[in-house]
Amino acid sequence: MERGSCNDTLDRELARHIKDNIKVPDGEEDDEPCWMLETNGKFSVKSAWEFLRHRESKQTSYRFIWEKGLPIKISFFMWRVWKGRISTDDILKRMMINIPSRCWCCEEHKEETVVHLFLTSSIAVKLWKFFASCAGIPTDGVGLHQMIMAWWTAETKPKLQPIYRAMPAVIMCTLVDTKPKVYYAKVLWRMPPLGRLKCNTDGACRGNHGISSFRFCIIDSNGDLVYAEAQQMGIATNMEAENLRDHKNGTEVLKEHNIQQLLIGDRFTCPSKYLTRYMDHSMEPRNRIEEIKRT
Repeated sequence: MERGSCNDTLDRELARHIKDNIKVPDGEEDDEPCWMLETNGKFSVKSAWEFLRHRESKQTSYRFIWEKGLPIKISFFMWRVWKGRISTDDILKRMMINIPSRCWCCEEHKEETVVHLFLTSSIAVKLWKFFASCAGIPTDGVGLHQMIMAWWTAETKPKLQPIYRAMPAVIMCTLVDTKPKVYYAKVLWRMPPLGRLKCNTDGACRGNHGISSFRFCIIDSNGDLVYAEAQQMGIATNMEAENLRDHKNGTEVLKEHNIQQLLIGDRFTCPSKYLTRYMDHSMEPRNRIEEIKRT
C-alpha cells in the first residue's frame, strides 16, 4: 500500500479469487462495497441468513413425517410422537401438572409414559405384533423410533408402501383414543372490593342421594378470613349439598354479624335474594328454598 502503514501482500489465492469474481469498474469511478455471497455483488438477507445459520444434516425420518399428500393432522401427530411432545402423564409432570398416573392400555395400570403407551403396554404389544407378523417386521428388542422406522423403510411392493408408512400412525392413534380425555381449567380467585365481604361455598355428595357435607367461608377485602364452617348434612342430593344447606347456614351467620350485602362470584346480592338463583323445577328443592328464605 502506498498510503498506508501496512506493507503486507495479499495471498495469491485470495487475489486470484478477487480477480476472477469481482469486475473492476472502468474509468475513475468511486469504489463501491461488493457482497461476496452473491454473484451480482449486492447484499441480500437470504444469503446472509444461509451463511450464518447452522444447517443440520437431512434426516430420513422427517421426510416420512412430512410426506407430501399426508394429512397435516397426522404429520403433526407423528412429529409430536417422534419428539416426545405427547401429553402423557410423564410429560405433564415436567410441565408442573401433577395428576395420578395410570396407563389405560395395560392390565397392570403402570405409569403412563410415551414409550410405555405406544410400545410396551399390553395392548400396544398385541397391536404391533399382530400387524408386524403379517408384514414380516421384527418387534422384539426394538425401541419406539426403531419400530416406526422399520415400517417406513420396509422393502415391499410400491402399491403397499403407503399402507406400510401409514401403519405406525394408525396404531398409535388407536392407542391415544383409548385414553380418557382430561380437561382442566385455571381458576383465579378475586378479592372483594374495599369494604365488601365475599362468600365462597362448596358441597360434596357421595352418590345421589348419598352422604353429603358442605363448607363455606367469608373473606374481607384484605383477604383475611372472617368466618368459616363445615358440617355433614346426612343423606342429600348433589343440588342440596352444593346450593341449599350451606346457604342456609351462611344466612344465619350473616344475620349474626349484621351483614347486609355479600359478594358471590361477580355480583352483589342481598342474602335473602341470592337463594332464588338455585330454584329448581322439582317441588322438594323449591320447598327447601322457601323454608330457608323464611328463616
